[in-house]
Amino acid sequence: MRKKIIILAVMILLGTRLDIAQPSPKQTVREIKFAFTHDIKLLTDDFYFKTYISLSSYEEGFFSPSQSAQLLDDYLSTLPKFKFVISNYSAKGVLAYLSAKLVFGNQQFDNTKNIFVTLKYIEGNWQITQVTLN
Repeated sequence: MRKKIIILAVMILLGTRLDIAQPSPKQTVREIKFAFTHDIKLLTDDFYFKTYISLSSYEEGFFSPSQSAQLLDDYLSTLPKFKFVISNYSAKGVLAYLSAKLVFGNQQFDNTKNIFVTLKYIEGNWQITQVTLN
């Protein structure tokens, strides 16, 4: 125990930063994919307290978690059945994003909508901070 304290003190004195790694956002990304195709309200706890939502020709602004889930649920219920296909994903430090396509019918590219989701690691959790759909 004493040896650990000495090592920690030396590291602090030398200015060495101790990084505490946060968990990967991959679990939250899986939850997002599942929720978009089953029940978007499953994400209510994953939305940041001020999530920016932009839905093409529908609604745009900052919303609470329950408002975000309800707004997306209302919007998605107007669309025909679709698949959620992730086209890009990146995570670095406390930020992550994914872009995906909502593919309708038989996967023709002219029958899709693009979606962009940003995540931020805040107070021990990956939170959805933005959803843009066009």
